[in-house]
Amino acid sequence: MKKKDKLAMSHSGYPQFESVDINELESWKNKVIEDRYKS
Repeated sequence: MKKKDKLAMSHSGYPQFESVDINELESWKNKVIEDRYKS
Protein backbone atom coordinates (compact mmCIF):
# COMPACT_ATOMS: atom_id res chain seq x y z
CA MET A 1 0.00 0.00 0.00
CA LYS A 2 2.03 2.94 -1.23
CA LYS A 3 -0.76 5.47 -0.71
CA LYS A 4 -0.68 4.85 3.03
CA ASP A 5 3.03 5.70 3.14
CA LYS A 6 2.17 9.26 2.09
CA LEU A 7 -0.01 9.76 5.14
CA ALA A 8 1.95 10.37 8.32
CA MET A 9 -0.43 10.22 11.25
CA SER A 10 -0.12 13.05 13.73
CA HIS A 11 -0.61 12.55 17.46
CA SER A 12 -4.19 13.79 17.16
CA GLY A 13 -4.99 10.93 14.79
CA TYR A 14 -5.45 13.08 11.72
CA PRO A 15 -3.14 12.63 8.76
CA GLN A 16 -0.70 15.35 7.87
CA PHE A 17 -0.63 15.56 4.11
CA GLU A 18 2.67 16.34 2.44
CA SER A 19 1.81 15.95 -1.22
CA VAL A 20 -1.59 14.37 -1.63
CA ASP A 21 -4.12 14.87 -4.38
CA ILE A 22 -7.78 15.53 -3.71
CA ASN A 23 -8.82 12.04 -4.81
CA GLU A 24 -6.60 10.43 -2.19
CA LEU A 25 -7.95 12.82 0.42
CA GLU A 26 -11.52 11.90 -0.52
CA SER A 27 -10.80 8.18 -0.42
CA TRP A 28 -9.16 8.57 2.99
CA LYS A 29 -12.20 10.45 4.29
CA ASN A 30 -14.52 7.76 2.92
CA LYS A 31 -12.44 5.04 4.57
CA VAL A 32 -12.58 6.81 7.93
CA ILE A 33 -16.35 7.20 7.64
CA GLU A 34 -16.73 3.50 6.76
CA ASP A 35 -14.54 2.43 9.67
CA ARG A 36 -16.54 4.62 12.02
CA TYR A 37 -19.88 3.08 11.06
CA LYS A 38 -18.54 -0.48 11.03
CA SER A 39 -17.51 -0.50 14.68
